[in-house]
Amino acid sequence: MQLVVALAVASVGLGCSEAPQKCAAGACPAGYSCAPATGKCALQSAGAASHVGLFGRFATVARKGDAPIAIGFSAERQSLAVVTGDVVSFLAGPAAVPGEAPAGQNCAAVRNATGQLSVAWVRPGDNTVWVATATGNQWTVAQVDPAVAGKAAPPIATVEQNGKLIVAVRDATLQSLRLLSPLATKGWSALDVPMPSGPSKNHGPSLDFGKSFSMVALPAGVAIAGYDATYGDLVLAVWGGEEWSLTRVAGFDAATGLDTGDMGAPSALALAPNGTLVVAYRDRSRDTVMLARATKGVLATEVVTSGAVPGPLGTERRDLVGAGLALALREDGRAAVAWFNGTSWRVELALQRTGGGFAKATLPGLLAPSLQLWPALTTDGDGALWLSWVENQAGRVPAASRLVHQAIAHGDWR
Repeated sequence: MQLVVALAVASVGLGCSEAPQKCAAGACPAGYSCAPATGKCALQSAGAASHVGLFGRFATVARKGDAPIAIGFSAERQSLAVVTGDVVSFLAGPAAVPGEAPAGQNCAAVRNATGQLSVAWVRPGDNTVWVATATGNQWTVAQVDPAVAGKAAPPIATVEQNGKLIVAVRDATLQSLRLLSPLATKGWSALDVPMPSGPSKNHGPSLDFGKSFSMVALPAGVAIAGYDATYGDLVLAVWGGEEWSLTRVAGFDAATGLDTGDMGAPSALALAPNGTLVVAYRDRSRDTVMLARATKGVLATEVVTSGAVPGPLGTERRDLVGAGLALALREDGRAAVAWFNGTSWRVELALQRTGGGFAKATLPGLLAPSLQLWPALTTDGDGALWLSWVENQAGRVPAASRLVHQAIAHGDWR
């Protein structure tokens, strides 16, 4: 079944200038139209045949010069949907297989060097892992052997590493992470990520690792930024092909032996063109979004945004920033970080300037009340970024949600 998704493109500028008071035709993000009465971008009507409303965390995959492919859970159809422009495919759930249980709430996707798209998900209920691969317009769906995958739990991530698909899932029994990859002949192999040792010799090993994590492919392995829930730290785990290297990135000061706060849930990991690992993460203790760069064992951190908002008479309030995070890098290594503000229920975006530091981007004026959820960032082949999110008007059911794409033009990122 094919459904139509209305698309429009707009670019955003840096926060040093005011958003335009009046929108024009074509100046609103995909999923919006210009409201004549207000002159602002308004969420389009959720007509039955005009869209598929994803709801929950979703994955995006770049398309050169166009809005990204989005993969996520269709609340209306209770199924896993792949949205490519105006074409929608269902891979799992009752819209794909009549009578099948709802599926698609936890998924990941990747496209390899030849353009082939793969989608992985954890099916709720039986905690199984499934993978679908596209060949042209056809999809091949297969279950990963449960004896290899174990009792899987979200979250899930997937990458292509030298032509090989790697899927990372959380083992619900061991409370740790496991890498799954297809064998050359038939079946799948598994590689367990070791539990991080304690922050110091006085602490035991972690008992709960990976409730939140992100993963990237390396030339000879993978890197995972995972949350150690036992100690509230962010841990960087790197597999170089022969052994694991685990380093506590945030939440503990090795020099002083002091706990520095609850950090690392969630995180977003990326690999810079120069080989530097870059990770954005939430500092929950300070309501701050941080960015760290790891180069040859040396860690450099900086603040992306703080939830501290000045109030009257010298007071201060704290916005709940960073509950959802997305990260993308441009070719010179500068970062774009998007996050969910749990106080305003809006998606926010900051772009790293040439001279250093971050500047918030100005998004188009929108009609309230509406909720912007689950941000995602995608870099396309032209060097531009796409910011995507799920939007739902306050009081509306999940099935009425809209998938919104916002183009960030290359020239806007100064």
